[in-house]
This record gives sequence, structure tokens and C-alpha cells, in this order.
Amino acid sequence: MVDVHFKPADTAEDIEQVHRLNHRIFAEEVGQHPRTTDGRLIDKFHDRNRYFIATCGSELVGMVSVHDGPEFSITSRLASDSALKALRAPLEIRLLAILPKFRNRSILAGLFWQVRNYARDHHYSDMLISGIVERLPMYEKMGF
Repeated sequence: MVDVHFKPADTAEDIEQVHRLNHRIFAEEVGQHPRTTDGRLIDKFHDRNRYFIATCGSELVGMVSVHDGPEFSITSRLASDSALKALRAPLEIRLLAILPKFRNRSILAGLFWQVRNYARDHHYSDMLISGIVERLPMYEKMGF
């Protein structure tokens, strides 16, 4: 059995691996973003994101990011942002990425457990996600 460790991304090396994993998943695999020559994808909310990661040895095998706005990626998908404004302290969950060979393991639960603890410790009122409509069954399977 391989040991997987969960922690906040708190070093420059952690963040570099996050950018590379995001490129691998969102540019190369999903095609949601164009590929870059340096193999890195830096999120538009990077400066406000808090990243939580799963590592196996020195390899980053999964990550998720959160941020608390004031701008949310979900806003552009809503007819009105009045529902968001009614929330006391929302936290948006973004950029879930897990390497394919680790997707049938408990990586998702470990990443979401970190997000849950962070949200609780920082007194967020609600958690939001912004996803791809065609992947709704996957999000529902995750509990959203």
C-alpha cells in the first residue's frame, strides 16, 4: 500500500507542482485550456487561492483550490449574483485535479476533508463549485 499525505500547499515547490498538475489535467487531458510551452497552468485566481494537496512520496497526485472572492468563477454562470450576495461568507471550491491512476482511491475524500476543515476553522458559511454542465453526474456522485 502506498502512503498518501495530505497538506496545504505551503512551499514554492508545492505551488510549482500544482501549476504542472493543472496543466496536465485541464489543458492536456480535459482540453479546457490551451497547452502551454512550459507545461504550467496558472489559475486566474492564483493570488487568492488556497491550495490543498495530496502527495505520494515526492509526487503531487491531487489538488484542490479554494478562494473567498469577492469575485467567483461561478458568477459568470448565474443570471443574477443576488444569491451569492445573500451568503454571509461563501467559499468557492475550484480546480479539483487528481492523476488518473489515483482516481479510484481515497484522494478525493482526503482533499475535501482538508477543505472542510479549512472552511470550518475560518467560519465560512457556504461552499460553492463552478463546474462543467456535461459533468453533472460526476459532481452529484461526489456529493454536490
